[in-house]
Amino acid sequence: MNLAIKSIALDTGISAIITLAGGGSFYSFLFLFIILFLPAILVFVSIDIVSNSSKKSPANDSSIKKEVE
Repeated sequence: MNLAIKSIALDTGISAIITLAGGGSFYSFLFLFIILFLPAILVFVSIDIVSNSSKKSPANDSSIKKEVE
């Protein structure tokens, strides 16, 4: 899940850089701002949910670490 969030954010950033480098009018800037702003809110909300759920159940956090190792 975390990897999917990072890849979506990376794709959004790359597309924004390409569009701005291609020549940005005000409308393209506004469109990109909306596209970048909404995923950022979703990422921060999902990070808060994940951090809150891991704080409530530390057993799940330790089991995840064991699976990674």
